[in-house]
Amino acid sequence: MEIDHSKINPLYAAELPYGTKASTESFIKYCREMGLHIPAFSSIVGEGYHKNFVFTFPERKKVLITGCQGRNANWKSFLGGQDSVARAMKDYLKAYNANDFFGMLLGDNVYDAGVSDVKSNVFQSCFSDIYPAIPFFSILGNHDWSFYGESKNLLDKDRYELIHAQVCYTYYQKLQPNKPSWNMPNRYYALDFPEVRFFMLDSSTYCFDIEQQKWLRETYDQLTQTEPNKWNILVMHHPLHSYGKRGDGLSGAGKDIKKYMLQEYYGQAPGHRVGNSMNQWLRDKLFSSSLPESQRFKFDLHLCAHDHFLANSTHIYNEHSSKKTILSQILVGGGGSPTEDVVKRPINSRQDWISQSYGFLDLDIKNTHELSYRFHVLEGEFITKKEFQIRR
Repeated sequence: MEIDHSKINPLYAAELPYGTKASTESFIKYCREMGLHIPAFSSIVGEGYHKNFVFTFPERKKVLITGCQGRNANWKSFLGGQDSVARAMKDYLKAYNANDFFGMLLGDNVYDAGVSDVKSNVFQSCFSDIYPAIPFFSILGNHDWSFYGESKNLLDKDRYELIHAQVCYTYYQKLQPNKPSWNMPNRYYALDFPEVRFFMLDSSTYCFDIEQQKWLRETYDQLTQTEPNKWNILVMHHPLHSYGKRGDGLSGAGKDIKKYMLQEYYGQAPGHRVGNSMNQWLRDKLFSSSLPESQRFKFDLHLCAHDHFLANSTHIYNEHSSKKTILSQILVGGGGSPTEDVVKRPINSRQDWISQSYGFLDLDIKNTHELSYRFHVLEGEFITKKEFQIRR
């Protein structure tokens, strides 16, 4: 993606309503009214920007993906492998034209409790100083919201400053040669390429975030009706099915789900049914058979993290309806945080695979009928690869 530096307006925190309680949407509206643009890719300048947070790109790109990576933010960094994964991504790109790629970070960008200052040096230590010089698109994880442990260390109103900083850095950063660019234009947004769409969600809040649910419904319907043949990829921090300690029916699942209930929403919003895990709650909101067929989503792939390992699994939703969905869940949670135990293994098909390892994924959408992806698994000083293909 060519960067037109002549069209970039410098941003300074003192000029922006950073740190206020204003919504992210109003902040971005302010940026647009001031003529300020997202600096990382020129197609967003001018007509490339849409108020519904859908960003369109004219050329096919390959994607490098990892998640649960932001360990370089604190003293625990020596326990993780963020630098090793980032270095492996750089080494992989040496054999290719970097302009053919963009990156994707699947959340938990800053451990343990996010970042509240757009000027913080964690944006360098956890991002720009270590990753390859390509545009990266990021989403929020539970640690970016400071949803972890018993999650009593912050009042709800203070959590908004954490996610504000990561969104605002999209506008605040100053692009440098041979450095990656950070892109989180909103808490949730969509990327629309010639063969594929990525629906980038904030899964920590999705189940009770009525505005985000409304946005996904309207955006999904609009894009899929206009061009129905593209691949549709759901991108969330949380998996729909967990094979780690937070999975359905496990002791950690019930404790885990309580972290994501902001006090102001807890038990108050109509129609909220909290299941026995965050995974189930998300499945109910997106694929429940109790929903009218017209309200069920149909995605081809689900990119996620949250569990600290690498996994591929296949799942079927709404098997006996016109919205039958065969979904490949691609979990890339080995981006740097210490790996976690695999508690159970996927057993749905021969495509299922799991590795308690650090690593990243490269995804190649070849056309509207074929795609492939490879896990790059770090095993000491060596890297092994596990490849999958999907045709339709």
